[in-house]
Amino acid sequence: MEQLKDLNINRKLNVMEYTQDYYEGESSNYSLFGGYDGFLLKLTRFFVHRKAWSIIRKYKTQGKLLDIGCAYGFWTKFSRKKGFSSMGCDISDFAISQARKRFPDLEFFQMDIQKKLGFPGNEFDVVTAFDVLEHCKNLDGALQEVKRVLKPDGFFLASIPDTDFFPPENDKDPTHVWHMNFPEWKKVFHRNNFRVEETHVFPWVFKKTRLYKLYWCIRFVLLRPK
Repeated sequence: MEQLKDLNINRKLNVMEYTQDYYEGESSNYSLFGGYDGFLLKLTRFFVHRKAWSIIRKYKTQGKLLDIGCAYGFWTKFSRKKGFSSMGCDISDFAISQARKRFPDLEFFQMDIQKKLGFPGNEFDVVTAFDVLEHCKNLDGALQEVKRVLKPDGFFLASIPDTDFFPPENDKDPTHVWHMNFPEWKKVFHRNNFRVEETHVFPWVFKKTRLYKLYWCIRFVLLRPK
């Protein structure tokens, strides 16, 4: 197993790091955007969700969807409106409380992807995890748990930071433990028995410019179990 680039392999991530202060505090990574529910992040989510949907709808337009790292539940709600039977989970008790307040018609659960999720195997047609994997110290364990709850013909859509387009020095979130380029991410996926179906840099215009150095850039990757 190849040693990967870990920002700080000895950091101990736990639920206490994802309190209200993480999402809304003055020292929060989101404070520059007016908080997690601020205007700039709302605008960003508007485009991110539509890009994610443009990928998903090519393969499935209904079924059971699990939104891992759902935070306040915005993508969970978006995918439900598109026709999926969606539910969300997050490591943060605070985030789950906010999701339940905003969307009482949906199901949300406090769970840690790095441990066993409280769902049966082969349960979901689609699993999504946006801005989640870079937080997981036990990355292999997280991916194996995604694979366990996916149906054999299901797929996993994740968004990940790619150091070829989002330099580590731009990353201000201290809870991120992995900085890798796509070939390194791909090795992780393959060793956990996922094959890459398609991938997209988003926003795509950043791929041809240096604008990502001024703001932010992610890579969507759609994976299927081998």
